[in-house]
Amino acid sequence: MSPQLEANCLLLSANVSYENAARDLHKLTGIYVDHSTQQRLVHRQEFAELEVGETITELSID
Repeated sequence: MSPQLEANCLLLSANVSYENAARDLHKLTGIYVDHSTQQRLVHRQEFAELEVGETITELSID
């Protein structure tokens, strides 16, 4: 899998379900990457933890 295709898979998976990401990727590129592959790509990524200098007192989740 090319780095660009992998980046597209991760981007689509971040916004929608893995199944919808697979469908959208196929519509946009003509390349089909199964939803289970989308999920594996996301779970093998190492995301850096965010260092915060201040104590968080409130949090809002939309």
